[in-house]
Amino acid sequence: IARHVGAVLENARLHDAALSAQKMRFERQFRNLVVGSIQGILIQREFRPLFVNDSWALYHGLGPGEVTRMESVLPLVHPDDVALVREHVLRLARGEAESAMFEYRGLRADRMPVWFENVMTAIEWNELPAIQSVIIDVTVRKEAELALKRAHGELEQRVAQRTADLSATNLKLQDEIHERTLAENNLRRSETLYQSLVETLPLGVARKDLEGRYTFANEGLAKLLKLAVGDIVGRTDEQLFSRVVADKHRRDDQTVVEFGSAMDFIERVDLPEAPARYLHTIRSPIRDTNGDVVAVQVIVSDITQLKQTEQELILYSEELERSNRELSQFASVVSHDLTAPLRAITSYGQLLVRRYQGKLDDEADEFIGYIVGGASRMQTLINDLQAYARVTTRAKPSLPTDVNQVVRDAIANLETEISEAGAEVICEPLPIVHGDATQLLQVFQNLIGNALKYRGEQPPRVQITGFNAGHEWRFSVADNGIGVPEKDFERIFVIHQRLHTPDEYPGTGLGLALCKRIVERHGGRIWVESKVGQGSVFHFSLPVRTKCKRDAQAGSPPPQAVSETSVTGA
Repeated sequence: IARHVGAVLENARLHDAALSAQKMRFERQFRNLVVGSIQGILIQREFRPLFVNDSWALYHGLGPGEVTRMESVLPLVHPDDVALVREHVLRLARGEAESAMFEYRGLRADRMPVWFENVMTAIEWNELPAIQSVIIDVTVRKEAELALKRAHGELEQRVAQRTADLSATNLKLQDEIHERTLAENNLRRSETLYQSLVETLPLGVARKDLEGRYTFANEGLAKLLKLAVGDIVGRTDEQLFSRVVADKHRRDDQTVVEFGSAMDFIERVDLPEAPARYLHTIRSPIRDTNGDVVAVQVIVSDITQLKQTEQELILYSEELERSNRELSQFASVVSHDLTAPLRAITSYGQLLVRRYQGKLDDEADEFIGYIVGGASRMQTLINDLQAYARVTTRAKPSLPTDVNQVVRDAIANLETEISEAGAEVICEPLPIVHGDATQLLQVFQNLIGNALKYRGEQPPRVQITGFNAGHEWRFSVADNGIGVPEKDFERIFVIHQRLHTPDEYPGTGLGLALCKRIVERHGGRIWVESKVGQGSVFHFSLPVRTKCKRDAQAGSPPPQAVSETSVTGA
C-alpha cells in the first residue's frame, strides 16, 4: 500500500509540474502578445470599465487605476458623441451586430477632445456579456496575467498540503484533482479569452522561431498580407516576401535575438501584387524560464493612411503659410495706399471744422462731423489692420521676456484712460516667459483697454495674474465690466465681429482677434469666462520653454510693488 501511495503521489507531482510548465508557457506567450500591443484596449459592461490597459488610459491623460475606479466611461466621451457610442454599444448588447468600427471624440482629463478610431466587439468576460473597445495603435499592457499567477500559486499551495497519512492523503488527492480540474478549466477559459483578444486586434501579430519560421500568426496579419493564416504559419520570410524585404527582416530578427531588446520602427514594404504599405513594426524577444531568447514576436500596424495624411497636411500647411504671407502683404499694401488719401480727407475735414463749424446750419455741422468722425474711425481701422498683419510679417524672435515689465508698459500707455475711468488695476508677481515683448505688450494693453472700455456702473477693477500650469504659463485678466454672453465666447475672437455698435462703444472689432493671432503665434491659446453683468476673465497660455524655466519666477517686481500692485485712477 505504501508503494502504491508513493506512486500516486509521484504521479500527482509530475502532473502538477507538467501543468505548471504548460501554464508558464501560455502565460509567456500571451503576455508578449497583449502587453506589446500598440493599441488601447477597454472592456466594459454597461459602460462600467472592467479592464483597461495603459495605452487606453494614457490616451485619456489618466492612469489605469483612475479609469477602472470610474462608475462609467461615458464622461470620457465628448457630449456630442455620447449618443453615437450608446447606439453601437446597445446594438452589440442586443446581438444586432458582432462588431462595429466607427470614429468618435473622447475627452482627456483636461477636457481636451481627442478623436479615436474604435473597433468595438461583443465578447464574454468572466462568463458574462461585455463590450471590447480597441482604439488606434498603442502598446497594450495587460494586467489579466495576474489571474494565471494566482492560479499557479494556488496549485503550489495544494501540493504543499499533502500529508503522510494514507486516508488523509487519499482525501486530499481527491480534493486536489477536483481543484486542478477547475484550474484547468479556468486556464482554458483564459486561453480562449486571450486568443479572442489577439485575434480581434486590428493589427498583425506573429511569432517566429530562431530559424525565422512563423509559428503563429493572427487574422490581422493574414489580412494585411492578403493570405490565409495557414499560408503564413510554417513558412519563412524568404517564402513570403521579396529577397530585399526578407533579408531586412532576417537582420532585424538577428538584432533582437543578439541584443535581447525590442525594435520599434516604421518601414515601407512592397507586397506582391499590392500597393506599397507603410508599417509601424515592433519586434521584441520572447524568453524562456532561464531568460534565454527562444523566439521573436512581431506586432505590425498599417499606417499607410496616416503617412498619406501627414503628407497632405505638410502640403496644406505650406499652402496656408504662403496664403497667409500673401494676405499679410496685401493688407500692408492696401493700408499704406489708403493712408495718403485718408490723411487728406482728415486734414480737409478738420479745416472745415475750424472755418465753418457754427457758421452754417445745424445739418451742415452734422455732415462735417460725419466726415471727421468717419475719417478718424477709418484711420483707427487701418492702424489695427496694419498691427494685425505685422503679427507675422514683423514678428521678432522669441526671447526671455519679463512679463512684469510688459504689464508696467501697458499700464503706462493706458495711464490717461485709467485716470479718466477712475479704474483700479491690480497685478500679482508675473514670470519670465519666452516671447516677443512688443506683441505681448499689445495683448495685455488690448485686454486691459477692453476692461476699461466695456465697464459697468461701478469704477473698473482689473486684476492680472499668472502661474505655471506645468506645461504652460497661464495668464488671466479679470474685470468687473458688462460681461459677454456665453453664445458669443468664440465670436468675439473673430476679426471684425462686434457685439456693440460704434456709437455704444468705439472700436474696430480687431482687438481680441489681434490678441488671438499673437497668442497662437506664440504656440498658446486664448479663451474667456464671463457672465453678463458680472464681469469677464480673459485667459491665455504660453508654452513653457526650457530656456525660461530657470529663475522663471525671478522677474522684476510687478508694477510699483514688490508683491502686489494697485494702480488707481485719480
